[in-house]
Amino acid sequence: MPDAGVIAMTPICPHTLSNRSIIFRDDVRLRVRSRNVDSTLLVAMDGQRNLISCADSPIEITISPLKLPLAQSLDYEHFAVVRTKLHWSGGFIEKK
Repeated sequence: MPDAGVIAMTPICPHTLSNRSIIFRDDVRLRVRSRNVDSTLLVAMDGQRNLISCADSPIEITISPLKLPLAQSLDYEHFAVVRTKLHWSGGFIEKK
């Protein structure tokens, strides 16, 4: 749903098919740290430059209190766009 309050954590270039996005509620505080003390942690976020952290410096991720209102046309339908992009067929039948 377009108005769902969530954080999506997605691995970039995963090496196995079992690495998938993980969805969290928007009120969680995620703490990310490297499991290997000899490596650095690289985090990429929407619209931001990459952040590099040492193994002993965890990164905390939360939803920003700042909101960005977006303009959409009055006839915009989110699920019509999803159906088109994913090539889903069929229509919506409203039950009465």
